[in-house]
Parts: sequence; structure tokens; C-alpha cells
Amino acid sequence: MRRGEAAKAAALLKKATALDDPRRLLYLNNYAAAAEKAGNLEAARDAYAQVADAQADNVDAQLSAIRLLDDPRRMADLLLKLSKRGEAGAAQSLALDLLGKPFDAGGKRALLGVVAATLASQHTDALHFNDLPAASRIAALRNDPLIGDGAGEVLLLYRGNADPALYHWWRSPRDEHFAALIRDVGASRAASGKKQQAEACFKLALDYSGGTDPDAFVELADLYYVQKRVAELDALASDYAAPLFAAKSAAIAARDYAAEYRFHIALGTMYAYMRRWGSENEPTSAIFQLTQAQRAAADYNRAPKWGAKIPTDPKSIELLATAYASVNRSERAIALRIEAAEAYVAEGRKTAANALLKPLKTNSSTIADPGYRKRYADVMAKLSQIIKIDSEVAFPDVLDVKLTSVEPTASAMPRPLANQIVSVLVTYVFADSDAGRDRAEETLRKLGVSDLEPTTMSRMTGELVIQIDGKAVRYRYAIN
Repeated sequence: MRRGEAAKAAALLKKATALDDPRRLLYLNNYAAAAEKAGNLEAARDAYAQVADAQADNVDAQLSAIRLLDDPRRMADLLLKLSKRGEAGAAQSLALDLLGKPFDAGGKRALLGVVAATLASQHTDALHFNDLPAASRIAALRNDPLIGDGAGEVLLLYRGNADPALYHWWRSPRDEHFAALIRDVGASRAASGKKQQAEACFKLALDYSGGTDPDAFVELADLYYVQKRVAELDALASDYAAPLFAAKSAAIAARDYAAEYRFHIALGTMYAYMRRWGSENEPTSAIFQLTQAQRAAADYNRAPKWGAKIPTDPKSIELLATAYASVNRSERAIALRIEAAEAYVAEGRKTAANALLKPLKTNSSTIADPGYRKRYADVMAKLSQIIKIDSEVAFPDVLDVKLTSVEPTASAMPRPLANQIVSVLVTYVFADSDAGRDRAEETLRKLGVSDLEPTTMSRMTGELVIQIDGKAVRYRYAIN
């Protein structure tokens, strides 16, 4: 289609988008394509964005809305969000396309960061990296004077060379997406039985972070512990305890409970492997760090925020129970196992519950407290049954939800419709999983709600669009 013809088509389609027609989104999408061909990129971008807002599963519209932006950093941010919604492959492919454009060094660095992040999220076996379509495209980027070294280091990592002295480009500045890629390649090596290469990757991750990567630390400690390499475990603690403590203190000062949790887990795991059991009053001990990890997770989960909560980790509970038992606090160890097992059963996690209760099954007479004996019997009875989990969302006992129109409207929202939307909206914003949120979103859309954007909606407030008598009216919700 010639540009003049495209302009005429765009004009006709623009008129069609104003019609009260169930096919409006189809017209809008076609208008976006015609406007782009006519050279009206701003109109095309706006139209694609409207389609993407109305159809969360329309990946093509989302990609087109991103592709037509003129800010590569903004593009990178949106591609990372798209990847987190399960579209890593699409986000990666567009990022690689965009890297062929003449953006500045900072913009290209951000887009290469998207490539690293999506590779990490795909958990590709490092041995089969060369089979990926992205492999040859990344290799071609080595000729780019702005990001060639960065692309080369991605390839170097997958080829198994983890010598820290060879990695320079990604260090200035440090990129968390590349850090995640190092850990993922290490995990891939460990899963395929290549322990030495896995160890080298986790060491690289620690070096890359200046000793403050708690996830890499735990992975490396696990390797040493399983292989009974006590000397290396002691050296690991000696080399990295100080930077981990410093990073943990910074996380506490920033009230970053998620990061604090990860640092407590790393330190608690280290001290447990070294049998430094201690107590709740000794910071350099397993009991102190693991109980503080539980507290940090509770603080994080209690705060009103978007996204999944920190789940209870069976491994950390097992380590903490072992620590209590090792310092002759058997009653606390038993109570912890039963309490955690109850929580796992409530979540349908039978395997985790059974694993924690295994020491008690062999000798249940060790449960001295009558109350905990009953709780143990109850949880064992539930484990012997088929567990059925009802979909239920936890939120405060009293919720005051207000919907207020933010633009003039002659029509009042019918009370039954308002009650339905408020009920499902609470489920949507408090959902602990993507699946739960998706189900609530589908119901909201059936009720005429659109413009649901998780990145701009919180558990406290946000905006959405509701169809009232055929007119789209923007509302703001507030939850107290």
C-alpha cells in the first residue's frame, strides 16, 4: 500500500473507531497499522497502546506499541515487564531487533540487558545455547562498537569460561540482569552434573557483585556442603560474611524486606552448614539469621504491594528446626515443624509438609505438649486425605472500597454492578498469583472493565475504565 493510499485508509478507519461497534478494537488495530504505513507514528503508537490496554493477551499490539516508541530505555523497561508476564521470547526477539537501530550507548546497553534478563528467565540448558535462534543474533552483535564487548561476554559465559578477569563490559555499571544470567548458567551446569563449571559460575557471580549476591552464595554453599568440602565452606564464610552483613544492613536501613530476607537466608544457611547454631540473640548464628528471615518475610508479606508474597521455604524451616534440636530446644523444633506443616497443608503443599514431619513420624512420642500432639494428629489426618484447595484471597478483615469517577458522566453506575466490580476488584489487586489475578481480570472484563494495568495499580489505589450505558468512564478506586 502506497503512503497516500495508507493515509486514506487510516482516515476511514479512524472514523470507524468512533462507532459504537463491537468490532471497534479490530478497527483500532487496523487503523494503527494504516497510520504507521502513512508515517503517522504517534497516532499508530497511541492506537496500538489502546488495543494492548483492552486486550492484555494481544502480544502483537503490545510489541507494536513498544516498537514505535522513540526512547530505547523506555522500550527496555516495557519489554522487561512483558517478559515477566510470560512473554520472554517475544520480548527478547524485539530487543534484538531494536539493537540494530542507531540508538546511543545507554539505550543499547538497556536493550542488551533485556536480552540477558530474558535468557536467564528461559532457563536454557547452557549446553544447548547454540541451538537457540538468539545465539547467532547475539554473535552478530559483536561487531557493534557500542555493545560488541557485552555481547561477547554473554557468549563467553555460555561457552563455559567463567574467569572473572575476562568480564569487564558488564561491570560499569553492574547490571542485575547479567548477574541473574550468570546464576542461571551456573544452575544449568549444576543440573547437568558439571559441578566444577557450576562452581566457577557461582564464584563469578559473587565476584561480579562484590560479594553481595546472596543467591549465588547459597548455591555455592550448597555445592560445598553436599560435597563435604568443609575447608572451602569455612573459606567462603571468611571471605564473604562481612560484605553480606554490610549489604544486609543497607537493606534493613532501606526497609527493603525482600532483599533483607535473602541476606538472612544466605547467612543462616552458611552458619547452619558450619553448625554454628547459636540463639535468637547471636547475629553470627543460624538460629538468629533464620528467625530473622522469617520476620523479614512476614514484614514483606504484610506490606500492601503488588506482586507475589515470599513463600515459606521448606529448606530454611528444616535448617532452623535442626538448629533448635541441636541446642537442646527440642520442644521449639517440634512446634516449628508442626506449625509449618499446618501452613503447607493449607496451601496444598503435601510434599513439603510430609518432609518436615518425617522426624516426628518415626517417633511421635517426642511430642510432649498435649496441644501440639493434637495439632500433629490433625495435620496427619489431613495429609491422609485428598487435599482440596478453595480459591481464597487473604486481605484485611475490614475493607472500605470506594469507586469515584474521575471524569463527568451523566449516568450513575447501577448499584448491583458496582458491588460486583468492587468484590472482584479486591480479588484482583490482592491476588497472590498470576493465575488468580488472571481469573479475576477475566471476570472484570466480562463486567465491562478495561484498562487494567498491574504496573500502575496497587493494593491501595489505581484507575480503571468501566462501561456505563455504552460510554467508557474512567474511575479511581481506593482501598482502606
